[in-house]
Amino acid sequence: MRANKKLEFEKFHPHMLRHTCATNLLKNGADLETVRQILGHEDIKQTQQYLHLDTSYIKSVYDVCMK
Repeated sequence: MRANKKLEFEKFHPHMLRHTCATNLLKNGADLETVRQILGHEDIKQTQQYLHLDTSYIKSVYDVCMK
């Protein structure tokens, strides 16, 4: 049975886990350069494409920085 059917996802690709990992690393305090190295990217622009930050997270970081 394919993973997407087993997990009941319409579309699932194992590569999506790399995106989730990159986003979670950043949200949990890793800096972008460290995330780049963990993912093995040559260019930081590649790593930036992997990040999926929602507006609530961005707002919370902004609020902390503006105190």
